[in-house]
Amino acid sequence: MGGRITHPYIEVMTDTLGRIGVGLLIGIIGLVVIRALVGAAWGIVSLVAFVFAVLAIIDVAGSGRSTASKVIWIAIIVLIPIVGTLAYWLVAKA
Repeated sequence: MGGRITHPYIEVMTDTLGRIGVGLLIGIIGLVVIRALVGAAWGIVSLVAFVFAVLAIIDVAGSGRSTASKVIWIAIIVLIPIVGTLAYWLVAKA
């Protein structure tokens, strides 16, 4: 009575679930590694975008533009960082 009950279906299911579990674990580890690599790349891009945005804001603040123009450019750079910074450097500085 205290023995182990075995059935071919249960053994197949246990083996299959074990394989699925290992597959899921490998998949999750792979996603974490890929996410870390992509995250690092996006982190560098974000840092560069942030530095250019700060430089653009400093440039706007120190320019001889009117106060309204400064406020508008700073708002554009802050609200739309990448596009606003590019627009400032390409349009306003040209």
